[in-house]
Amino acid sequence: MATVSHHGPYFYHLQNGLAVGSPDNHSWDNPTGLHEKCTFIATAHPTPVRRNVLYGMWVHDASVGVTDTGYGDISVYKTTLYATFINSGADVIHDYVVYLTIINP
Repeated sequence: MATVSHHGPYFYHLQNGLAVGSPDNHSWDNPTGLHEKCTFIATAHPTPVRRNVLYGMWVHDASVGVTDTGYGDISVYKTTLYATFINSGADVIHDYVVYLTIINP
C-alpha cells in the first residue's frame, strides 16, 4: 500500500515580484519520507494583493535528481527535488506558498 506524506508550507517572497509569464525555480534536498522510487507533486499558491485580479501559478517542470555521495563501497544517496513555477495570472506575484506531496510505493 502506498504512503502519502505532505510537506510545507514553504513561503517565498520575491522583492521585485514575479512578472506574468516569468519562472521561479526551487529545490529541496532530502525531504523527510522521500523514497528513491517516489512520485512527488508540487503546488504553488499565490497570495493575492488586489481584488478582482487573477493570480495563478502553474508547475512548468518537476524532476528528481539523485547523487551518490558515499565513498568506497558504501553508497549514500542524496535526493533533490526540483520544480519550476510560472506566473500564469494577470498581475505580478510577490508572495506565494508551495506544498509538496510525496507518494511512496
